Amino acid sequence: MKKLKDSLLKSFVGVMGIRIVASGLGFVLNVLLARLLGVKGLGIYTYALAWHQLLYIPALLGLDNLLIREVAIYTSQSSWGLLRGILRWSNQMVLISSVSIALIAIAIAWNFGFEDKEMLLTFSLAMLLLPIAALRNVRLATMKGLRLVIMGLMPEMLIVPIVIIVLTGCLYLFVDKNITASWVLGTRIVATLITFAIGIYLLNKALPEPVKQATCEYQIRTWSTKLLPFMLLGGMYIITSRCDMLMLGAIKGTEAVGLYGPVTRGVELLAYILTAANNILSPNIASLYSENKLEQLQQLVTRSSRLMLLMSLPIAAILIFGGNWYLSLFGSEFVQARSALTILCIGQLFNVATGSVGVLLTMTGNENYNLIGSVINVLLNIVLNLWWIPNWGIYGAAAATASSTIVVNIVLVILVYKRIGINPIALGQFK
Repeated sequence: MKKLKDSLLKSFVGVMGIRIVASGLGFVLNVLLARLLGVKGLGIYTYALAWHQLLYIPALLGLDNLLIREVAIYTSQSSWGLLRGILRWSNQMVLISSVSIALIAIAIAWNFGFEDKEMLLTFSLAMLLLPIAALRNVRLATMKGLRLVIMGLMPEMLIVPIVIIVLTGCLYLFVDKNITASWVLGTRIVATLITFAIGIYLLNKALPEPVKQATCEYQIRTWSTKLLPFMLLGGMYIITSRCDMLMLGAIKGTEAVGLYGPVTRGVELLAYILTAANNILSPNIASLYSENKLEQLQQLVTRSSRLMLLMSLPIAAILIFGGNWYLSLFGSEFVQARSALTILCIGQLFNVATGSVGVLLTMTGNENYNLIGSVINVLLNIVLNLWWIPNWGIYGAAAATASSTIVVNIVLVILVYKRIGINPIALGQFK
């Protein structure tokens, strides 16, 4: 157990290091875009990306989460033929689905969609980005399953923002000082293509040699049966994470989205901590549970929950009490969103304190129960957004997201304890 803890701690420190640097780069990028695009332009860019992220989940078909679990299991069992088979099948399925969804979305947008030409062009570019990003995520999920999280994250987390910053700066200095949202989306496509190529190279180096020499073995019926709950889970997650943004844009317009964007970016600093831990924990939870090492699993979960909460508290305090300073970096007009920032921080802190509940259910074969919680989250989020956004705008969107987050985490904690016998919260006890 000590060797496992040391290994996980090193991985967590490495992932957090990458995410801290990535957060800094993302912060610089967001400030740059806010200054160059203004509230309206940033709103168009953020709104188009929100649609991209919404359609990104059905394009993946849930294969990213399935891959993490199955790759970890096949590797521990030395099932090299099945590992190669699921990798080939996953790439084929994601390519077909992502291209189909992108083309359908573009056709709908051009025939029945946005009247604003800049919004239409930016949305279309966001859809062209869809297949590249989806295939890149298949490689990232494979690297996570192989417990090479740091190597998998580096291209996406570090190279993408650097390329966008550099290209956007070059466009402003040498091409056209009137940068638009579509120009910035174009730079994101270039950056994603670069990281996609790097991901192919890194995965080829990382795959065990027996995998490359093995003959593909397929269990398509088994994999397909497992996909539906994973796909629905992914859909529920992305709907919840982007529901406030999309409904805010539909009800209050893109300028409200522009004001809300820096708020969600700030709260993502807290989400990064949970995401980093989940990236490391996922394959290890699957392995420990399959080996029936529940006591070790409880220790691992409790220690990780406490560490996440400990790291989150100072970040939340800075965002809550220094909200005016943080938002003013984007421009004086963004300061009015401070209350929304505080509300979202409280909701995210509760999310961190309840631990990796979703991952625990998913990696132990209880993804259907995770789906129940996600459905509750989505329905509650939509209802509260419809109720509160018309009257309270960005503050209503923040309150709806925070409230639904708190409710669903209470439900998931209960489900984890009943189904697995593990107490996932930071105050959980272990021997």
